[in-house]
Amino acid sequence: MPTVEAVLFDVNETLLGLEPVAEAFAAVGLDPRRLDAWFRAVLVDGIAASAAGTFANFPDIARHMATAELAAAGLPTDAGSQDRILETFATLEVHRDVRPALERLHAAGVAAVTLTNGTAGIIRGALERAGLDELVAETWDVTEVGRWKPAPEPYLWAAERLALAPGRLALVAVHPWDVHGAQAAGLQGVWIDRHGTGRYPAHLHPPTVTAPDLVAAMGSLIG
Repeated sequence: MPTVEAVLFDVNETLLGLEPVAEAFAAVGLDPRRLDAWFRAVLVDGIAASAAGTFANFPDIARHMATAELAAAGLPTDAGSQDRILETFATLEVHRDVRPALERLHAAGVAAVTLTNGTAGIIRGALERAGLDELVAETWDVTEVGRWKPAPEPYLWAAERLALAPGRLALVAVHPWDVHGAQAAGLQGVWIDRHGTGRYPAHLHPPTVTAPDLVAAMGSLIG
């Protein structure tokens, strides 16, 4: 089995469920089924900015895309509706498999760290509400790096901060593009197939580990 000294977790959708954001969409008159498209649009613009050598932060892009969604739906594009959507991120809760996965890492003496393209404070708050903050060594976002994942810089920055060779660090995510980026940077990659699709893109680096949930992933990764 692969041996790692630390595990780097993606945050949105990997550790935190976005269901409350869908509820916020409905509350302001948007179709909650548009959540996935909106979230993808935020990611695309953030990643595109990084690819072009510039940086834009998640809240600013998310607000812009919320305005676009409201306008496309013929709804008022007032700051109140935008705020309702963005502020919901501060209420997100961890998935049920987060606690047992973090406890397994802690028992094995393997550090757990988070790295998000979003805002580190979101995961800090969620971990504190769940009573899990002591099981996570660091909560980072890409602001200090100035590049979004899957550019190599965030992964290599995390490895440097942890004083680890990249190959001794694993990235865990539900997003294949994130796993691909981590593996291209020399990390191990763990893909969480939460929906059981089995559809990992053949054109991306295959993951070191594929698992249906975080607990199974930690079992495969650290034994």
